Amino acid sequence: MNKKEFLDVMEKRLSMLEAQEREDMLSEYAQHIELKMQSGMSEKEAIDDFGDIDSLIAEILEAYHIDPSYGGKAKKSAAEGIGKKASGVINRSKQSFSNFMEQQKEKQEQRMEQKREEDKDRPPRWKRKEGSGFEKGEGRKMVETALQKILFVLKVAFVFCVKACLVLVMLPAAVLTLFSLFGFGTLVVLLMQGYPLAGVTLVMLGCILGFGAVTLFVLTFIMSRWMKRKDV
Repeated sequence: MNKKEFLDVMEKRLSMLEAQEREDMLSEYAQHIELKMQSGMSEKEAIDDFGDIDSLIAEILEAYHIDPSYGGKAKKSAAEGIGKKASGVINRSKQSFSNFMEQQKEKQEQRMEQKREEDKDRPPRWKRKEGSGFEKGEGRKMVETALQKILFVLKVAFVFCVKACLVLVMLPAAVLTLFSLFGFGTLVVLLMQGYPLAGVTLVMLGCILGFGAVTLFVLTFIMSRWMKRKDV
């Protein structure tokens, strides 16, 4: 047994002492071992010089008026008490859980029985009441009517989207037509004053014709649709 093992055994066996007293005692024995080793003893001889460690522990505990077997008995009884308490808690938890599951099972069976009784008195949903007048032809007619309504809504939505797109195209085209007219007039005046702007003037005239054509097309399309709806 070396010095560390000797001190570890003493610390465990003297655990019932106060921490400060135990630390002081371990420090004192460590100093004694160091002094003996300085006097020429080896570490093992210095430890063996204390004698049997069990007898040493017993003498120390007797000096403190403590039964040497007290620590083991106390620990054993404490461990047994903790084990009994834990076992009791586990058993009570198991019993409580078992009772809870039994109650839930009984409630579930009662609900299922009540539901079966209600289903007996309730007519099946798939049975048709007598005298309702619902026939296959009427069902087909209702489906066709619903499809026609859906197609009508889709058609209206499609026409609205087309018109909205045309209006979005027409507005910038109309604005560009006005700017092109203004630019064409300005270029014509400059051309008459002798500036070499014939090419730019022709380009501006083409812009007027192009943007104007788009604007007129959208206007005539919208107006024709509106006039047809008005006639109807």
